[in-house]
Amino acid sequence: MKNSVLFLTFFAALATSHGYLFQCTYKIHDFWTLSNVYSCDAWLLSSGDSNLVDVSQNHLSGFNNLDVKGLMLHDQYTTILPGRISSFFPNLEVLDIFRSRLNYLQRSDLEGFLNLKVLALYINEITYVPYNLFERNLKMTSISFISNPVRNIGFGAFDHLTQLTSLRLEGTCFDRGVDNDRAVVLDMLRTVYYSCNALD
Repeated sequence: MKNSVLFLTFFAALATSHGYLFQCTYKIHDFWTLSNVYSCDAWLLSSGDSNLVDVSQNHLSGFNNLDVKGLMLHDQYTTILPGRISSFFPNLEVLDIFRSRLNYLQRSDLEGFLNLKVLALYINEITYVPYNLFERNLKMTSISFISNPVRNIGFGAFDHLTQLTSLRLEGTCFDRGVDNDRAVVLDMLRTVYYSCNALD
């Protein structure tokens, strides 16, 4: 009964909004390189605009939006990352987008996530990584573009990320990956930009 009321309330909000809504299943979740992360596993509802306008409030007992450190968008078939996510979840450390047809990311999409550590973009449709994509995300430790048709990576895109220890590029123009090894990441960065025909 409670879930039915939540869904009806959420659909009513969708009818009167102009943007994206996240219906979250909140859980404690283990990610690629981080464990025990309070997370929103989001079902995305859209009504026009490109910005996020609301998230469900069915939190686990004792938690609220400020506690959400992980966001999962799995099988959502959206080509963009909705704007204003950080207005609802300002403390995100993990962004996990799996098989959702995301085809483009730019600096403005990520600049609100100052605590972001893990970006996992498995099986999407990204073709280009801009040189300044992670300019504001200095805490990044783990980045994956596995099984994206990436053809170009902007020169120096990862160079300023001094805590980056995991970089997975299998199935892209570079087709290599490493977990938890800063020395190997640095070795990869010596050749990745040339292998990926960077344009900038």
